[in-house]
Amino acid sequence: MKKKKIILIHFNRFLDKFDWQRYELDLLSKKFAVEVHVLINLVHPHLKDKRYSKYYNNKKVKVFDNLSEWKNKVKNYNKDYHFVFQTFPYNYTALKIFHYIKSKSFKTSIIFINNLPTYADYGYKMNFFKNIYNKFLSILFRPKHTLAIINKNIILNLFKLFPNKLSPDYSLVGGSIKKKEYFNKIVRINSWDFSNTLRKNKVLKKNSNYILYISDGETRYQSDSQLWNTKRVENTNLYLKKLNNFFDKIEKKFNTKIVIAAHPRSYPSVKIDSHLGGRENFYGKTYELTKKAKFVISRGSTALSYAIMIKKPILFFYSESLQKKNISGNRFETFYSNILNCNRLNIDDEFKKLDIINPVDNNSYNFFIKNYIISDKSIPNYKIIEKNLV
Repeated sequence: MKKKKIILIHFNRFLDKFDWQRYELDLLSKKFAVEVHVLINLVHPHLKDKRYSKYYNNKKVKVFDNLSEWKNKVKNYNKDYHFVFQTFPYNYTALKIFHYIKSKSFKTSIIFINNLPTYADYGYKMNFFKNIYNKFLSILFRPKHTLAIINKNIILNLFKLFPNKLSPDYSLVGGSIKKKEYFNKIVRINSWDFSNTLRKNKVLKKNSNYILYISDGETRYQSDSQLWNTKRVENTNLYLKKLNNFFDKIEKKFNTKIVIAAHPRSYPSVKIDSHLGGRENFYGKTYELTKKAKFVISRGSTALSYAIMIKKPILFFYSESLQKKNISGNRFETFYSNILNCNRLNIDDEFKKLDIINPVDNNSYNFFIKNYIISDKSIPNYKIIEKNLV
């Protein structure tokens, strides 16, 4: 019998083997015919010259250079094909793409996953005048990023105003996102990180005498800033210098080496990161590394869900001098560390006190796991999708 077909629509950079496994497409392929349409060149045309998505070994991953090319591919598809959108359409080109699929009466799903805490869930409020001041600074320092957020909110309201025209057939919902009137059938799924732990992961041959740094890319790789055609606020070379100095101090203090869980947008072949002090670098092994680490260092990665699940102590850090223009980011990362009851260090300063690692707060971690990581602790996402996407 011919397999039903799922097409994953990906608006930004698709990370080849990493994302193919992350979205469990390798497992879904056993029951469905699966394709990926990489539309970064349409949604973010200023990134065309980066060639982020030009070549893939996987022939099921298809890259498109313009809208007409993509439409010509789609127009002859069967009406029972199911289009799964990797994320909510966050700019007007993405919305145009989504609306085109809706207008052709294909089945549609949007993945709504938020693995990060929200201020509202914790009843966190800021002083009115301070909030206005911070928004002013954000507009001043990062105008393009601010405009992108405004456009995303406008599109969100369009979904509310025209639910019959824009609501997807299914909403694959994970994390803290609550039911709203513009969702149709809601399918609760786990965070991708938790679902990954239900796989048969290979055993990592690494002793347990190390501290784990979960890399955020250190401004070296594509980020949201590049998506919005704006520069990162940090000076890369100075930031790396400060970070290496911080790592040296941590290693000396704990008499333990730091190893690196590479950022997904980095290079899988790099085993030693020369920009981070020649330290060992592991790609796609964050979960396995977290299990054996003494504690975890991070600026605020979503991959901290592994540390939270395994109940590992976390040390957050930042550079006040280099990240002072990242108003919203700093505010959020302070909030993130506070709700987990973890320490957050300014790497510009000399830390002299002995106890810089807070013990794990089980209540805070458990609340986070329940609300942001696990929907069904026994079923991986691909099985939930197989069961519900008909």
